[in-house]
Amino acid sequence: MAANQMLKSLLSSAQRSHLARTHLFITPRGTLKRNKFWTETMESDILVYDFQDGCSPKERGTVFKGLGRANLVYPNKDLTVRLTELERNDPTCNGNRIYDEIKASLEQKQVYWLMLPMCNDVQDVKEYIQIIDKLNPQWLKYHGSLQMICETPKCRHNLYDILGEVPEVQGVIVGGVDYLRFAQGTTEDLLGKLRWDVLNACLYHGRFAIDSPPMSLSSDDSTIQWHLQSAHSHGLRSGVILHPQQSATFNHQFTPRLEDVQAAEDLVHTWLSTRDTGYLRGSGNGKLNHTHTHTH
Repeated sequence: MAANQMLKSLLSSAQRSHLARTHLFITPRGTLKRNKFWTETMESDILVYDFQDGCSPKERGTVFKGLGRANLVYPNKDLTVRLTELERNDPTCNGNRIYDEIKASLEQKQVYWLMLPMCNDVQDVKEYIQIIDKLNPQWLKYHGSLQMICETPKCRHNLYDILGEVPEVQGVIVGGVDYLRFAQGTTEDLLGKLRWDVLNACLYHGRFAIDSPPMSLSSDDSTIQWHLQSAHSHGLRSGVILHPQQSATFNHQFTPRLEDVQAAEDLVHTWLSTRDTGYLRGSGNGKLNHTHTHTH
C-alpha cells in the first residue's frame, strides 16, 4: 500500500485498482452524446456523473438517461456517481431520490464508485451503505467502493473515525469550496490545511486522497498553475476537474516522472525489506550515509 501511494495514482474499488489522476465532472447534457470535447473527456481517468450541485431538478432525468447510455457515449471508461446529500430535517423528502440514483448507478457496470456528499460522521456513510446493500448486497464486496467529499468541519473532525470504521470508503475528496463557505475563510489560508488533514488521514488508513477542483475552467492560466503546483507540493497526486480541456494538464502534473519513480522504487524496496531509513536510530537527524535523499 505504501509503495502504491508513493509511486502510482491508483484508486481501489472492490476488486481492482484504477488509474485516477483526474476525475472529470460531466454536465448532464454531456452524458447523452459525444460532443466536441469528447476526445479531451476520454483523456480523463475517471468521469463523474452528478446528481448533486451540477444537476438542476429539471436535469435529473437527463443524468439517469446518460447513465444508461454510458457504455455507448464513453465506452470502457471508469465512472463514479455523485449522489444527492441526505436531508436531515426531512428524511422522507429525498429518500426515494437517493434510492433511485443508487439503483441506476449499480445497474451500469462501468460505475465503480459512488461519491457521497456532506457526510459528517460514520452514521451518515452507513445510511448510504444500507441502501446500497438493500439493492445489491454483492456490489460493495465484489464490484465497487465509495468516495466521500470532506467538505464540512464535522467531517474533517471525524475523518479518522470514518475511515477507520468504514473500509468501503476508498477515496476522499478535498471539498475546498463548500468547506471554505462553512469556515468563512480564503483559499490561500485554509485550503492547504484541509488538504493536509485529508491526505494525512488517507495515508494513515491506506486510502486515496483527491484534490478539490480549481476555481477556473481554463486549462492554463495563473489560477490553474497555482492550484496544480500547490496541490503537488502538498503531496496530492489526483484531482477533480470541471472542464475536459483540463484533463491533459492535470494528468501531466500528476504523472510521476520516470526518474523519480525509479529513485523511489529503490528507497521503498530498501525500507520494506530492511526498515532502513538512512538515519541513525534516536539521532533525530544523523544520517548513516549520504545516499538517503528526499525526493519530491
